Amino acid sequence: MTHAVTSAGYTTIIHHKPMKLKNIIAFAACIVALLASCSNIDENERFVKGDKVAAGRNVLIEDYTGQACVNCPSAMAELTKLHDKFGDNIIAVGVYGGPFGKSKKGTFYPLTNELGEYYNTQQNISEQPNARINRGPLNNNYLKWQDDVSTQMALTTPIDIKCVNKYDAASRAAEIALTITTSENIASTYLQVWLIEDNVVSPQYLFDGSVNKEFVHNHVLRAAVNDKDGEPVAITAEKPMEKTYTTNIDAKLKAEDVYVVAFVFTADGVQQVIKEKLVK
Repeated sequence: MTHAVTSAGYTTIIHHKPMKLKNIIAFAACIVALLASCSNIDENERFVKGDKVAAGRNVLIEDYTGQACVNCPSAMAELTKLHDKFGDNIIAVGVYGGPFGKSKKGTFYPLTNELGEYYNTQQNISEQPNARINRGPLNNNYLKWQDDVSTQMALTTPIDIKCVNKYDAASRAAEIALTITTSENIASTYLQVWLIEDNVVSPQYLFDGSVNKEFVHNHVLRAAVNDKDGEPVAITAEKPMEKTYTTNIDAKLKAEDVYVVAFVFTADGVQQVIKEKLVK
């Protein structure tokens, strides 16, 4: 017997052999274990109304996710819908790690790195999918993310961020030049600069317990260009603040699919965020 599972544009044909009772029990136990800490959404919450709002600022969605999280592909699909609705004002970053970022033996899955593990530990992530929207409270109901996005997008910000990138393919060296302006002074501001990558083909567990080895992952967090907790910056209305960073792009990354994400944040959350392609 066969059936097809479609995810992220890929269709996987699964062939089944008749299963003995003990195998059925073992398979069921495996699925229960996968679902134990993986956020599931009640059927009554599967439709969320939301009117499109004028964007007062961009919105950062830090998506805490893992390759063994069987509900995470549905959350990824929801992020795509949000981008379709709100356009480039939505900037998602997939933070891979946490409870579904490594095997039972403790081995990292391919997209988990130390940076993702650090952020998952910092936020005490115990279930996935989960998200912080503009550094607000954690929200593990991905069908409610739109509500938080709409609220944040309706707010205005005095901060503007411009990013100009230069990349040398021979040396794989990148220069990231940021210009940050503000129409009013904001105390205790921090700047964070990340590298993310799109179109990453890597395995992903699906809801039925199967594995799609050709799953396409987008906005995967790859590296922090500055300190992983951001750096304090003084942004004043008197003159623009300019910051330039140089970094090397890991050979494993496809430079044409790499983006720079830069954002200014305070204790109250993200004030403004931008995303700029590394190679144009």
